[in-house]
Amino acid sequence: MPPSPIQPNSGLRILQICSAREAVYGAALSLLTLGEAQRAAGHTVEFATFAGKRFGSQVRARGFANREFRVRLKLDLVAAIQMARHIKREKYDVVHTHLSTSSVNGGLAARIAK
Repeated sequence: MPPSPIQPNSGLRILQICSAREAVYGAALSLLTLGEAQRAAGHTVEFATFAGKRFGSQVRARGFANREFRVRLKLDLVAAIQMARHIKREKYDVVHTHLSTSSVNGGLAARIAK
């Protein structure tokens, strides 16, 4: 396996955005495992989840900071703008989206935040 281009303890600020309802299936469980590995490598990992879903409390139970956003539609411009403001304010180096609604809104938010 080739070495990672990102060196451990480089101090990246990573935002994981996920619209999962709860961590009972592959993608959400894999994301928690990924977040824990990134944190163990010395990065700051935080989450953005969707309001009203159990996944946010599961993220917090694992010791991650979590910001919940109210997302009503597959493409929710209000939510994307709110996420963009959060991304800009917190100065994340990486925004990583998971699942389709997260990818649409989180991807747009990251582009708006530059």
